Amino acid sequence: MTNRAKVKQGMVIMATKNVQTDNPLVDEARAPVTKQQIIDSLSGLEKTVGFSIRIAELAIFEQLYQHLKGSEVSIGEFTILRCIGLNPGLRQGVLADTLHVKWPSMTKLINALELRRLLKRVVPLNNRRSVELELTDEGEAMVAKYTPKFRAAETDIFSMLNDDEYKQLEKLLRKAAGWLQE
Repeated sequence: MTNRAKVKQGMVIMATKNVQTDNPLVDEARAPVTKQQIIDSLSGLEKTVGFSIRIAELAIFEQLYQHLKGSEVSIGEFTILRCIGLNPGLRQGVLADTLHVKWPSMTKLINALELRRLLKRVVPLNNRRSVELELTDEGEAMVAKYTPKFRAAETDIFSMLNDDEYKQLEKLLRKAAGWLQE
């Protein structure tokens, strides 16, 4: 079995240096270590909310990338297009702040999407200093094309939760993000 195959089966291949250690995960034979052994060795870290959220985020994004392999749009680009589609006239700074993206990074993303003719900048007549974002017809088509794929991916990713658990998770995450006003 190759190292890659072992990793896919939940094993971690340790380095092959001859090092004496008190770590029970590393023995002289350098036997493969399972994910569960690593989790068990985290000394409570795995029970912290922040760590769990980060690991869940990584697992979710890995699955999203698998679902959307070969797509014309990245997860971040889709998120931006969908936000603009749901909020025509949205200002770039508001979008950046809402998505916790630094303004220079958002500018690069918006420029790239504009070059691809997926969105356009519009200067409103009542405020010539402001710039609003709107989807082009191509941008609307892109959102329409990929929304079902993103929804299907999310349904698949969270299939282990029943409807009540999913709603509770969504509510708690929105509350933690400061998006839920109670």
